[in-house]
Amino acid sequence: MDIIIREMNKFDCLRCKDLTLQMGYHDNLADFDKRFSLINKLPHHHLVVAESLVDKTVVAWMHLEIRYLLVSSFKVEISALMVDEKMRGLGIGKKFLAYAENWTKNCGFKDIFLYSKLMREDAHNFYIKCGYLNLKDEKMFTKNLEKNVMQDLKAIYESKLDSKIENIKIQ
Repeated sequence: MDIIIREMNKFDCLRCKDLTLQMGYHDNLADFDKRFSLINKLPHHHLVVAESLVDKTVVAWMHLEIRYLLVSSFKVEISALMVDEKMRGLGIGKKFLAYAENWTKNCGFKDIFLYSKLMREDAHNFYIKCGYLNLKDEKMFTKNLEKNVMQDLKAIYESKLDSKIENIKIQ
């Protein structure tokens, strides 16, 4: 499929939220839009969409994040990679991974990683075919503290520079 990968914008939020729903993540548009507006301004995050060249429809989206970890080298995480279920198997995921790997190198990092739910065996096989290694199986623990996360994100954003970092080099 012929696509262009471009930065996500606020007009993409409805379609991206719908693609997220296909993956089983229930959300409402207002919350998705608020998170997009804040995350998109953070310098260590990069949000992109795949748009069909035929009809200009967004068919996939991806969230990349530079992870600064004390326990290991700095690296890039593919925090989300969502491809329309009707478009899977057409090479969009491979193009996204190539894009993510190039972005990682251009930012000066040598490692990229992602998490995938245990039940998504088709995705696991895809990542292995693309050269990714499964290093471990994990459990995720969470606790809802009933705090407004949006206020935390806004405070983080307001404490950062108002511009995105285009090329980050870590030696």
